Amino acid sequence: MTVPALHNTGVLYRRILSHFPQDITLAFAYGSGVFKHHGSSQGQMEKNMLDFVFAVDDPVTWHTMNLLQNRKHYSILKLLGPKTISSIQSDHGAAVYYNTLVPVDGRTIKYGVISTQSLMDDLMHWNTLYVAGRLHKPVKMLVQSENGSLRAALVSNLKSAVTASFLMLPESFTEEELFLQIAGLSYAGDFRMVFGEDRSKVSNIVRDNMQHFKTLYSNILHDCPLVVYKSQQAKLEVRHSEDTSRTMYTRNTQVLQYTTALLLLLLLLGYCKITFYTHVIQQRSDQEHEGCEPDVEPQQKQKCPQSETPPAVMSSLPVHLSRGSGWCPVYVPTPPCGQDKEEDDGRGR
Repeated sequence: MTVPALHNTGVLYRRILSHFPQDITLAFAYGSGVFKHHGSSQGQMEKNMLDFVFAVDDPVTWHTMNLLQNRKHYSILKLLGPKTISSIQSDHGAAVYYNTLVPVDGRTIKYGVISTQSLMDDLMHWNTLYVAGRLHKPVKMLVQSENGSLRAALVSNLKSAVTASFLMLPESFTEEELFLQIAGLSYAGDFRMVFGEDRSKVSNIVRDNMQHFKTLYSNILHDCPLVVYKSQQAKLEVRHSEDTSRTMYTRNTQVLQYTTALLLLLLLLGYCKITFYTHVIQQRSDQEHEGCEPDVEPQQKQKCPQSETPPAVMSSLPVHLSRGSGWCPVYVPTPPCGQDKEEDDGRGR
């Protein structure tokens, strides 16, 4: 399957292409200078800028040749040479290098150069969705090589756009609703749609180009197993089957089970965390409370009535122990309480 080409390239486009090196694997024109947008007249279209994208296998060689033919097209970066230009192209932005406001054959054009490999990566993986997003909408194909991988990538990009749009549409929808969704994919994250760009741009693109969209997507929609395409009525319906319903029910049940298990695990972890911190705080509180008590343990103390302490012993004690404290540490070298009295009693005997 190949991408339908809008073959009416016209003399103008062939003349413009003749100004550039011919080592191009894919070239297409797009934008309001090529396709009529809602609200614009034929006269305005002829005044609008023509937009082109050229895909080349070897950007360094192509820029080298183009600098020889069209040096005036480039900005001051031409002084840095083709290698630097190619490096800027591949390492920054969407991997496209644009020369803009270029006068060619009485029209103002801009053209972007992208390597064939970078184009295929964007088509297959939507790395930036810049060129891939342009190719979701009708374009005027000017050059398309026999590169089988590139052709397959172009078709895959359109199929991905259709599938992604299905996910954002109800079970039954019209062709126009589908094409509006497809055309809006590349603008969904574009900050210019918030300010600086016409918010009705997507609808303006689709409204006057419905036939071009049908030409581009008709074969894909007819072959798609996910929907029933009623082309005569311009409507589509999501195809349901017992196997599909059973599969979706099983998947939804599994997702619910996994979600429930995850929530329970999070609750358990939260409970353990709260218990741990409560235990730590309690330990610190107990340690602070114990630090306020005397260092001498109770079993290392004994009561010594002040009235029975001999005067000689009291005079030998430190002042802070002899003045009514009533507690005598064991390690103080004084006779135990009552020992002097017993010795006196023994002498008396």
